[in-house]
Amino acid sequence: WLNRNLGANIDGDMYQWGRNPDGHQVKDTLVANRASYAFITTIHGKFINNRDSRDWLRRVIDESGSKRKAAWADGGVNAICPAGFSVPLEEEFLADTINAGDNTLDKVSNGFLKLVASGYRDSSPNPWTNLNDMHLLWSPSSDAPIRDADLKAFYWTRDSAGIGISSKYIEFSDDNAISGAHVRGDGMSIRCIKDQ
Repeated sequence: WLNRNLGANIDGDMYQWGRNPDGHQVKDTLVANRASYAFITTIHGKFINNRDSRDWLRRVIDESGSKRKAAWADGGVNAICPAGFSVPLEEEFLADTINAGDNTLDKVSNGFLKLVASGYRDSSPNPWTNLNDMHLLWSPSSDAPIRDADLKAFYWTRDSAGIGISSKYIEFSDDNAISGAHVRGDGMSIRCIKDQ
């Protein structure tokens, strides 16, 4: 495993699932409020906030997620990890965290991975409604605030959740850890794993 999240600061950057490092991943990037992008490799560097599907890419391009899963592998067109590393599969992430007994934020923050509670960047149509107990951080674009910063750790895996707008992620909080499906338009942290 790399010893830190992708990105130059402590928390790291927040990538939309399967997307290349075009600048969108930086937390204070401007937001493009428009329909999803039509190409897997983007160049404009804006965080895409698609109000219709919550996926940054048009469904007809890669609804299953298989193209973006391949693109995030080492050597893929959107490879974001250093050479010899890839975004981990869900099974790889689970093996070294939840399945190994690291099932709380405290355990993964103090364990060998030193995961960080950086929250996630919200791509919902109106992120400032239905806040419940969410903790939000201001960002230069009010259309994509950071949720749950310092409270929870959210990490993308390379796995798609199948047909639709979701892909697999791992979430750690004070009292538990879960793996599940999350909308591809939100931005989450990435921790790269060495290819075997």
